[in-house]
Amino acid sequence: MCLRVLQKGYDAQDLKEWDSWVHKLYGACSHIGAVRLAQICDEGQALKGQDYQEISRLHGLILQEHSQLCDALKAKLRA
Repeated sequence: MCLRVLQKGYDAQDLKEWDSWVHKLYGACSHIGAVRLAQICDEGQALKGQDYQEISRLHGLILQEHSQLCDALKAKLRA
């Protein structure tokens, strides 16, 4: 759900909403030990919606890292 709402905020260029959800994702990732994803989210929340080009770059990295994390967790469950 978090990524859907994050994407919705990004698509609407609602950077306040995007920032709010990247902050929540940062907390969740930190809690479960998803260090790389937490680092990317931390960079995103530090922007405070000021640099849309950098937000776009980080948004792509968040989606990519999330996908890799899900793949790794699925592989671990299958093992």
